[in-house]
Amino acid sequence: MDSHLTKNSEWGAVTYLAHSKYGRNGTKVTINNIALPETAYGIETITGYAGNNVNAGPNIIDETKEMLKDSYNEKSYAWYTKEGKLGSTTGNLYGVYDMNGGASEYTAGYIASINPELGNFYAESMMQNQSSTKYYTVYKASTNETESDYKANKMVYGDAIAETSKLGTGYNSWFGETSIYIQKNVGFFLRSGGYDRGKYSGLFDFSNHSGHSIKNYGFHSILIYK
Repeated sequence: MDSHLTKNSEWGAVTYLAHSKYGRNGTKVTINNIALPETAYGIETITGYAGNNVNAGPNIIDETKEMLKDSYNEKSYAWYTKEGKLGSTTGNLYGVYDMNGGASEYTAGYIASINPELGNFYAESMMQNQSSTKYYTVYKASTNETESDYKANKMVYGDAIAETSKLGTGYNSWFGETSIYIQKNVGFFLRSGGYDRGKYSGLFDFSNHSGHSIKNYGFHSILIYK
């Protein structure tokens, strides 16, 4: 297997398939709204759950010590249940889960003007070539402002970012989801939005971050069979 962190183009490929007639046919994927309390050190959400409606609010549950349940308080449903399958990009067991809600997800790419101290500290391997490869994308920089950097990359297609949003600030992605572009000191992308973002999270959500780890940030891995 060729395993690597998801690129925005790979996120975009899954997103467009989900949005097409071969996936959810324009219906928004249901949010994963599971939240764990502070006592569950190191984690804040559980993979593979879906809320009781597409934009469900957070469902804070007790720390899980035994086998996970089919449903928590009739507010969140496991991936194999009828309601839980709505958290999949295809609406069945064979889609991709957790692309709306759950943990905000890092993707492999950064802005060319990124603060080198932050870039090298959090993603040294991606900073070595300073140019795009098959494993990550380096985005053009303009004036180190969110909106100008967004416009500098307006012709980048396939990432489900510029082509599915109106602006690089605010809530201007499809379905009214978050659209906050990367720039110098927050040079890495986050996708999907967290369990507590409600209607603002989803497949078309994008925001920025400095790169550090935190318990409610995660990622999807890509596995390519050789």
